[in-house]
Amino acid sequence: MKLFYELVQIGIGTRCSFSSVPSSNDWTTLFAASQKQSLVGICFQGINLMYLNEPEMVVNLPGALKMKWMAMVVDIQRRNSLILERARELSRRFAEDGYRSTVLKGVGVSKYYPDPSLRQGGDIDLWVDAPRGELISYLRSKYKVGSVVVHHADVEIFPDVETEIHFWPSYTYNPFRWLRYRSFFDSCRVECFVRNGDGYCSPSLRFNSVYLMMHIFRHIYNEGIGLRQLLDYYYLLRKLSSSDRVWAMSTLRKMGLGKFTAAVMWVIRE
Repeated sequence: MKLFYELVQIGIGTRCSFSSVPSSNDWTTLFAASQKQSLVGICFQGINLMYLNEPEMVVNLPGALKMKWMAMVVDIQRRNSLILERARELSRRFAEDGYRSTVLKGVGVSKYYPDPSLRQGGDIDLWVDAPRGELISYLRSKYKVGSVVVHHADVEIFPDVETEIHFWPSYTYNPFRWLRYRSFFDSCRVECFVRNGDGYCSPSLRFNSVYLMMHIFRHIYNEGIGLRQLLDYYYLLRKLSSSDRVWAMSTLRKMGLGKFTAAVMWVIRE
């Protein structure tokens, strides 16, 4: 995995070159790792930088694999354009029906990246500012609603993009921490439902500095965590002011996430 970590570092600009020239088999392993971690676009950016600055490092990259990698990046960029279009349309639909909403994670976080089109998107997570019962009734009157859990419902709205409609941005299994989460979400509503220049609302950088860490923490217990989530937080940190960092750390400690946040910071630094 050492070469893979180096390729990610090259792709984000914190490293200039590999420590050794990857073999053909190494490149196959690197490609598989980039797929597993949902970092195909970021890793390909690293390859492009190698071609420009250290071409001898990519002499063993098989041509067929390079073309396959490139084709996947194009698909990612097309997919991201579609998700962005659907996020705008979804926000517009809810606004027309009298509900304000904000896009969580995904497309809302990709704007922190130097090239947002390279971040691999998935579904659309939309937090709608409405009581849970009212929102469920509204959704069932208009769409096909699947699984409904404590913080969101799976709703079939588009045939080409999956959507989760959130009552709360996240949740936790600890009932006492859950009360703190809800209090935090309520206190940040004003800064979350603000329209940006992309045609939808997205949370503030300050809110995301706490919320994304909550999301990473939850994934430790459910579904697992990958490097894409950590890279999201890395790019958020690069834009976060010193005063907001202090505020975020203080808030996360109140949530009981101080030690976990310190561990994530160590991983990101490494």
